[in-house]
Amino acid sequence: MHWYSGDEKWMEKFIELGCFFSINSNMIRSNTGKQIINQIPINRIFVESDGPFTKVLGRKYTVEKLSAIYEELACVKKIYEVDVLKRQVTHNYLTLIKEDY
Repeated sequence: MHWYSGDEKWMEKFIELGCFFSINSNMIRSNTGKQIINQIPINRIFVESDGPFTKVLGRKYTVEKLSAIYEELACVKKIYEVDVLKRQVTHNYLTLIKEDY
């Protein structure tokens, strides 16, 4: 689900269906976005930029800013080692593209 902003009831249904949720910098910065992010299981999260249409740290998105998105998301999810989050998101992507998923 791209930039999910729906309610918890629908989120639970989408999770049951096996959906993943993409998180970008703007979502991380809003209070509503943070509430939604905290309801998404870590094994259902993707990190995305929404670039070049959004800003990261107040500047137009470039690929170099992707690490800032991971750092911000790790803070919101209370994951104290960013590498743990990066490994999980990589695993999520690989899970999605596996043929026998």
